[in-house]
Amino acid sequence: MGSFDRGRGVRSYPSRADSRAALVNNLALLLKKREIVLPRSELWPEGIDELDAFEYSATDNGSVRTGAPSGMHDDCVVALALALAAWQVRPKPWQTTEIGVPIIVYADGTTSGGW
Repeated sequence: MGSFDRGRGVRSYPSRADSRAALVNNLALLLKKREIVLPRSELWPEGIDELDAFEYSATDNGSVRTGAPSGMHDDCVVALALALAAWQVRPKPWQTTEIGVPIIVYADGTTSGGW
């Protein structure tokens, strides 16, 4: 579980293959459902280029491999995926516990039960 940074609402995010796959899956779903709109390529050329080149494939052992092709970067893709994940779980004013602690509501409808 992540920790907060002096009340600024900053949380760490685990950087593992499964957590990265979850981020990429969420980003892909939001794009497929057209729930987000990307800027024109001339406004965000690095990001659009990275999204176009991003690879997502299953390995022989059944795990998922995600990332940029050799010699390219995926920083913009991962940053976008992290920002969208944070936006989706942000506390909303009507979602608090009895003592006023925010409840995180995840994209699949499950909740954290409070921070």
